[in-house]
Amino acid sequence: MAKFSEKYNFSPKIVLDKQDVPETLKNRIWNILYSAFFQNIGEFDQYDYSYRESRANDFYTNEFDSLSVDLRHNFFKLPIDSRPIDPNEERQELRRLYFRTDFPKFYNLLEYLAENYYLYDGEGDWIIACNNIFVDEGVQFRFVCKKITPVLDPQEMEEIEKATKDSGVDHINQALDLYAKRPEPDYRNSIKESLSAVEATYRKFTGKAHRNIGDAISEMENMGINLPPILKEAFSKIYGWGSDGRSGIRHALMEEFTNVGEAEARLILVMCSAYVNYLKSLQSMLRTRQG
Repeated sequence: MAKFSEKYNFSPKIVLDKQDVPETLKNRIWNILYSAFFQNIGEFDQYDYSYRESRANDFYTNEFDSLSVDLRHNFFKLPIDSRPIDPNEERQELRRLYFRTDFPKFYNLLEYLAENYYLYDGEGDWIIACNNIFVDEGVQFRFVCKKITPVLDPQEMEEIEKATKDSGVDHINQALDLYAKRPEPDYRNSIKESLSAVEATYRKFTGKAHRNIGDAISEMENMGINLPPILKEAFSKIYGWGSDGRSGIRHALMEEFTNVGEAEARLILVMCSAYVNYLKSLQSMLRTRQG
């Protein structure tokens, strides 16, 4: 819901430059991370510490101990034997490291947490909360399939996320990685992976490899699935463009003619995700028909 100041144009909604990571954004995302990752961390016992030899993980919860070691070793590249005994001091150190991040490391950290600790809070709700803050703060990125990508419409995000749940999952994920790659996206190879997702789905559907999309569609028709003629023609042409040696998208024959950018990569990623979902629904329908 729009704020009073936005509705009456007293304070127009700001859209951040992609590389901007303002303090307000960091503060609000930290609040989400604090609730999801840094609340139940353990408790330092001075009495216990005074009367026996203690190590850091004697006072850390198992979850916070693993998270602390992982972030130090794999993300921040810091020694783990310098961790303080008191988990509250370690939380403060990780907080300090977090607030020192900037673009693109800020988003790298969020993506690392999503890919490795998606269900740390039990439901993955922290990612939804981050997306809500991204919207509110005018950030030009969103979480999609645990990856941070340039802004997509909710319907586009839904198609991509649905497509990654089954056929072509590796290709769609890779296409999304390349589309969202920072600081330099690889749109050309993102398109290649998106098209490969459709190929993989056809192979799973028919149980055969095909020389081209036309052969795959013919095989489906032999199985009793007839696609609308306009849809067959449309996708065959898009696939043909992606495979054309003159554009070099699929076969990398003449890279100087590869004039593709964010718009084309986004179109093909969303379209191929929707096409994969369409093929999966046809496969489900065929199974139902066959009993």
